Amino acid sequence: MNSKVYIDIETSGFSQQEDKIIEIAALKIDQQSKVRTLFHSFFYPEKQIDKKISAITNLTNEFLQQSPTFEKKADEFLTFIAGTDLFVFNEKFVIGFLNSELQKSSNVVIKNTTHDLLKLSQDIYKTETVNLDFLIKVLKVGENMSKNVFNEILILPIMFNRVSEKIL
Repeated sequence: MNSKVYIDIETSGFSQQEDKIIEIAALKIDQQSKVRTLFHSFFYPEKQIDKKISAITNLTNEFLQQSPTFEKKADEFLTFIAGTDLFVFNEKFVIGFLNSELQKSSNVVIKNTTHDLLKLSQDIYKTETVNLDFLIKVLKVGENMSKNVFNEILILPIMFNRVSEKIL
């Protein structure tokens, strides 16, 4: 059984062609030993981020200028996720951005098996808006946590388990 890696990112915007990942958090859970390992990094996007993005992410241009570029940490990230199943909320966004960055830096794309909490949740909750805030509320998990990638990867395993239980 493969290890599971739960991933969340923050970006400098919504365009995978023009914007960059500015923060990534990934939690690996070994399925046999249950050992947890964390990959976390901030990234300098090589351009100024909009004030709206700073307000959402609480990350400033001044802070990010001290961080490495994604390219400098790409190999470390790829090694971290090698041979694992990936679990994300919104595969199109998260894996799309990761592949965009990886193609530019390493000329590779992620080939891991990916599980998407958004798709899984949309199959269960027949509502127009299924987002993390909605799931936090209906699944009663992480309600008092501040929203950031680190906290979100901590609750993603719980959310996947609770949504999966609803399917069975």
